[in-house]
Amino acid sequence: LPVKIILTREEEFTAGRPRHPSIVWGKLGVKKDGTFVAKEMVNIFDTGAYADDGPGVTGFGSLMARGPYRIPHFKIEGYCVYTNKVKTGAFRGFGNPQTTFASESLIDMAAKELGIDPLEIRLKNALIPGDLSVGRQTLYSVGIKECLEKAAEAVGWRERKDKNRGRGIASINHISGLLTVSAIVRINEDGTISIHVGTIDIGQGSDTIFTQIVAEELGVSIEDINLISRDTDSTPYTWATSASRLTYTGGNAVKMAAIDAKEQLISLASQQLDENKEDLVVKDKKVFVKFSPEKSLSFQQLGAISCWVKGGPIIGKSSF
Repeated sequence: LPVKIILTREEEFTAGRPRHPSIVWGKLGVKKDGTFVAKEMVNIFDTGAYADDGPGVTGFGSLMARGPYRIPHFKIEGYCVYTNKVKTGAFRGFGNPQTTFASESLIDMAAKELGIDPLEIRLKNALIPGDLSVGRQTLYSVGIKECLEKAAEAVGWRERKDKNRGRGIASINHISGLLTVSAIVRINEDGTISIHVGTIDIGQGSDTIFTQIVAEELGVSIEDINLISRDTDSTPYTWATSASRLTYTGGNAVKMAAIDAKEQLISLASQQLDENKEDLVVKDKKVFVKFSPEKSLSFQQLGAISCWVKGGPIIGKSSF
């Protein structure tokens, strides 16, 4: 049965885990035209009396301390420090907001010193597709310039019509996805579909997203799909619901499992219809011949054949 724990306000402070307080020192080297050339940062994270998530928070916060900018030379240090306080834990951003606040403050200071608009100095130095992360991975999906432009437009940054309204601008880079998710997509004997995945939807909509992904891949409606999750006895391994990861890692896992199931459907239909696999299409809960749509087998028929006649149940699986 579900269990709910409600803490008093006092217990929130003594039993809960706050975000890591931090002390950040930084230095930014900038040319007169606003081009970033070098950056140095030392990040000290207060982990409380126990390490817990501290080393991970320190490491990730430091990894993101360069920001979404092109800086050819940088040195970043991170320290996880024990103190005689309540242990700290993982909050949204996992160390990133602490170092980014300091980093973006440095950029504002540089822009003011050089007389350059805070938006323009960020646009000038923003990463572009093909640049490398701090860990030397190639970044293929980079939309920071577009994001900054749209944010600036939304607040009327360049017009500055309302003199009494303060405006500030900053940017942050973050990961999406971490560690593994495994998934199973099964075609049942009645033609319905079951997704087995161990992920937990905590309100962000991952259950709906996974169902939509499989429905699109197999050419069925979401009403034809049953999502089985949360039970480690009946679902394959996954890691936690954190790190903005489920749509990316779980979505890819269920998609590849659905593709595996679809290939098995096509293979069985190819045998039954005596047609080449390349000539078959999966859509509207059936497999049919591309140039002769009337020649088809429904998922229900294929599910029954697989279970009652040959091959065994159609089970697609994947780990991403």
